[in-house]
Amino acid sequence: MLVWLVFVALTSAWGFLLIMYGSPPWPRQALVHAGYYAVQTVTTVGYGNWVPDDFIASREQFPNTVDGLTQFQLYQRELNAKIYAVKAMSIATALAGAVLFTFSVGFIVAVLVDIYRQD
Repeated sequence: MLVWLVFVALTSAWGFLLIMYGSPPWPRQALVHAGYYAVQTVTTVGYGNWVPDDFIASREQFPNTVDGLTQFQLYQRELNAKIYAVKAMSIATALAGAVLFTFSVGFIVAVLVDIYRQD
């Protein structure tokens, strides 16, 4: 069970990397973000942290022209599409993680109870 839980976490991290950062090579910080996302989602603790800090943009980062406004809007649309895809993936990941985590804990508790009763 724990192997499957780790597998779900790793595949969700891989999916996060592909959606948010594109194809490899990825910067080191991207791997940290993916690991954080995977653990948080599989354990169903932090459903809601979708956007790494380095993706947050403001209008000041784009030129103050009409074209700059358009570039900012395109960036926001692209980012929102990525966030939506990650959210969709997270639902399945969180559900699979919850089921596997519950069965793993139940199995461990059952083994410990059997050991305790034998003594």
